[in-house]
Amino acid sequence: MLRYRLRAAARSPFPCPKDMNSTLHALLVQRGVDSEGAARVFLDPRPEHLNDPMALSAMPEAAGRIRRALDAGEAICVYGDYDVDGVSASALLSHYLRAQG
Repeated sequence: MLRYRLRAAARSPFPCPKDMNSTLHALLVQRGVDSEGAARVFLDPRPEHLNDPMALSAMPEAAGRIRRALDAGEAICVYGDYDVDGVSASALLSHYLRAQG
């Protein structure tokens, strides 16, 4: 007879809160959420919870280059990969650039 046993890494690092669906809890755990507080922040995002995008490697230089291209009237090609974050980022950047003229 086969028996299913959770490996230690697959066990929940925090118990499922009473007001949370167990499937949602399991998905959060799979995403690496390790506490009820972190789950609440993940499920109710606020601007103050976001990381500073200027902390990304070379972001100040990239933003400066885009600004110089806009100021000089240069053509800008927006290229993004075809997944959720790539399409979203490309759409946001394109929208911003069009708004800047």
